[in-house]
Amino acid sequence: MDSGLRQKLLACLTGAAVAFGSGGVARAREVLSDMPVPIIDELVEEVEQEGWRERDLIRLTQVLANDPRDSVRRRAVELLGSFDPEGTSSSMEELLLDLSQDRSELVRATCAQTLVFWLHRLGGLSRVKLIAEWTLSPQPLVRLTMAETLNSNVEALGVAAALATLARDKDFRVRAAAARASGRRLQENPNDYTALLSTLSQDEHGIVRRAAKRAWDGRDRFPELVDFL
Repeated sequence: MDSGLRQKLLACLTGAAVAFGSGGVARAREVLSDMPVPIIDELVEEVEQEGWRERDLIRLTQVLANDPRDSVRRRAVELLGSFDPEGTSSSMEELLLDLSQDRSELVRATCAQTLVFWLHRLGGLSRVKLIAEWTLSPQPLVRLTMAETLNSNVEALGVAAALATLARDKDFRVRAAAARASGRRLQENPNDYTALLSTLSQDEHGIVRRAAKRAWDGRDRFPELVDFL
């Protein structure tokens, strides 16, 4: 990227922010707001390759997360994936929680991908704790993000219990996501996930029922899913 723009942004994020607190971050927002998205993409790629100090990386992520452009906020979520979830500050998880409730579906989907990265890096108990906290969140979009996250190869104690809870969620979007995740995990726990899909195939909401049907690949082994709908 243009070295002048890069140095200007770095100065705002580091020296100015250290000297004047939030003023540096505010100035960095102004600098970023004038940058075209391709330049920001280039900046983030440089950051990921070169490795900034965590303090500066946190500031940059916070600035990107508050940008009005969806694609820039998505970049903030991708940067969050580069943090070590065991060692980073709690403010980064709070930022990911906020972004999981973003108005943009693309930003929220990227949050689920970042959570997958985090869960792979976390130790067993920390992994279980994070899954439980997001599963039991009072915010439906946070629960939805966790349901989408579990539609992956993440392994942890309590995943089946988390999906059973999400399958009973009052938000149909969460239940549908739980159906998709259950379908992906059929082979690892056929009894539990078959039971979940059976229940979800009779859900009051058509989107949930269809998600349960699509999630079941071996329909000939589960006749009640074949004729439903």
